[in-house]
Amino acid sequence: MTSKRIGIFTFHRATNYGAVLQAYGLVSYLISQGYDAKIIDYKPRGMAKTFSFFHLQSFSPKRIMVFLYVNFIRLLELPKKTKRRNMFWKYIHYTLPMTSKVDDDTELPEFDFIFVGSDQVWSTCFTGGADKFYYGQFNRRGAKLISYAGSAAEDMEGSFYSTNNAKLLDTFDAISVREDELKLFLQSQLINKEIVKVLDPTLLAGVEYYEELIAGVHPYDKPYILIYQVIRKQDAEIQEYTKQKAIRLGCSIIEIKESKMFIRDGNGFKDYGMVDPTMFVALFKHAMHVITTSFHGTAFSLMFNRPFDVVSISPEVDSRAKDLLYHTGLNDRLIALPCEETPIDIDWQTVNQKFEELRKPSREFISEALS
Repeated sequence: MTSKRIGIFTFHRATNYGAVLQAYGLVSYLISQGYDAKIIDYKPRGMAKTFSFFHLQSFSPKRIMVFLYVNFIRLLELPKKTKRRNMFWKYIHYTLPMTSKVDDDTELPEFDFIFVGSDQVWSTCFTGGADKFYYGQFNRRGAKLISYAGSAAEDMEGSFYSTNNAKLLDTFDAISVREDELKLFLQSQLINKEIVKVLDPTLLAGVEYYEELIAGVHPYDKPYILIYQVIRKQDAEIQEYTKQKAIRLGCSIIEIKESKMFIRDGNGFKDYGMVDPTMFVALFKHAMHVITTSFHGTAFSLMFNRPFDVVSISPEVDSRAKDLLYHTGLNDRLIALPCEETPIDIDWQTVNQKFEELRKPSREFISEALS
């Protein structure tokens, strides 16, 4: 019997660990369930325009001066950014099962099911408007359309509240989202559909899928604390907090910064080169302790049962990690610096049991949507 074919629209080409690893988690999980699943190799034109180095929306002396200044700074950083992008894209092509490139629905292969998500696929600020593929406005040629952990993140106002974009999602056969706020809003707009909240694909898949990814990878031969920040708003405080913890634990410090690994084994940090997503995951698995401001940093610390602290940045940045900590009974791991030492011991058996319970509704949603 031929396997059912599944295509996935997501943000797989972002130079971002979370984006690549959530895509890996979803496609790997679907393949493990016996489906012929692939990432649809689509990158919205609107996203390229939004993040273009040389995009100028309107002309005025002030805008032109700002445009020239900003792009001069960007040009200085271009070699570094190009190296990072090439590393991610080479990794994506090697690791993710993908279709050929798709720019329009006439180029879309035939599928039995099409998934949209996870990630901020409905954030119009990223895609330059309501992208037809992410909002289901395309010829799917009979394929069942499913969203998994769709999101607009902090762009709810521009993407939904001030628009009629929610009505576009009525074309979906099954809808799941990753945030409570979006779930409640869409349920109020699409009263004939059930909107389900589900886990990020990294958590849906679980640790065994990432153990397979990093098999045999050992990033460093000494005990270390790992720092991973998504916003460097409290960098000085985090560095000092980590330094004091490293002294108490008698270990080195590794920081993932600008997609590179920096190791501090004395007074300064040394650049040890690029960190691809596999190395990123391995650094979490083998860390003695993790200090992070990232949702995915929190997720991988939990999955690999690594002691960790999540440093509070702001309600918006903290929200996803805070929600995950609440559901695993680890609220005390969210800290505001400066602070005293947090407890080291975590009841991992209880945490892992809670994770198994959390996964069930997400896996059930997929199973029912594909039935």
